[in-house]
Amino acid sequence: MAEPRILNVLANKFGSVDIVTKLKKIRCGVSGTANIDATVPATKVSTSTGFYLPKYSIVKDVWLKVITGDVETVAVGLSTNTDGFVVATGITNAGLKAQTVARIGAYFLTADAAATKGSIKVSKVINNESSTSRLVKFTPSTGCDTAVFEIWVEYQDLT
Repeated sequence: MAEPRILNVLANKFGSVDIVTKLKKIRCGVSGTANIDATVPATKVSTSTGFYLPKYSIVKDVWLKVITGDVETVAVGLSTNTDGFVVATGITNAGLKAQTVARIGAYFLTADAAATKGSIKVSKVINNESSTSRLVKFTPSTGCDTAVFEIWVEYQDLT
């Protein structure tokens, strides 16, 4: 696991390290929805949320919370892998979407588990990556016309 090694390096370099876990809520909705951070397109296109993860950070988890359902799916990831956090998940019904093994993106799987979608979950480490590769994105399936949802990102900022 990468996390303890990073923390040990930081502790050795800077002394004691206090890491605070943060939650970022990104509200997404179709055009005309009030108080949104990103507009859901009607076509299947990878869309920016406007939120960039810190240059040095550890992503612990990502959830979808549906406010207004649509008979479509949504994937969440970064520019480099647009379904790396959440693989296409149905957003038909309102509520928090369960993180089933089939919905866990490649960023959260170990190499051994990735091929079989096993249940071994790890953190995604952001290590001095460019700003474009730290941009959180979502991709709806074609036909989203009523969807309103929130993407919740749990991360630790090491900058």
